[in-house]
Amino acid sequence: DDLVYLNGGASGVGGGVLIGRRPFGGAEGYGGELGHTLVDSGGELCHCGAVGCLETTVGQDALLEVTGLPRARADELGDVLAAALEAGDPPITREVERQIDNLAVALRNVVNIFNPSLVVLGGFLGSLHAADPDRILARATAQALPGAREALRIRRAALGPDRLMIGAAELAFARVLVDPSGVMRAAADAERTTA
Repeated sequence: DDLVYLNGGASGVGGGVLIGRRPFGGAEGYGGELGHTLVDSGGELCHCGAVGCLETTVGQDALLEVTGLPRARADELGDVLAAALEAGDPPITREVERQIDNLAVALRNVVNIFNPSLVVLGGFLGSLHAADPDRILARATAQALPGAREALRIRRAALGPDRLMIGAAELAFARVLVDPSGVMRAAADAERTTA
């Protein structure tokens, strides 16, 4: 019923919040801008004008650089990171742990504010989860409110690299999926009134 989705891509971190199965947009549609959650008050200046946003502390480019993967193979990042951690690769391990720890600060805030039962991580954030799911959960819940963390699950998005296109199609076809005959009737009525 209540979940938070965070997606990490080449352009940053975006997200969405469902409360009671309904999207939360906030007063002006910016509810869910979790990429601009404060995680480091002494951090870098973000393109939004604030300092220490999540987007300034986690990033796909840094993960691709440390692994040597080209951007065209970013969908392989989770497997590459997991293998590097298992092999004990020091530079990759340091970068993954740094990014997970910063992501966990934002997730702790999300857990305390929204108390979701599920947090879903997509894109490179899903790759971080695949690399070390136990660390993400442990760090995110370490300082979360006890009642908020008890039922929390953190999962990697299952839709893979086409997740954003699938989501856009779902939005576009939502009315058709709920009431296909109603949409057909409305289209026929509209056609008659314009003819």
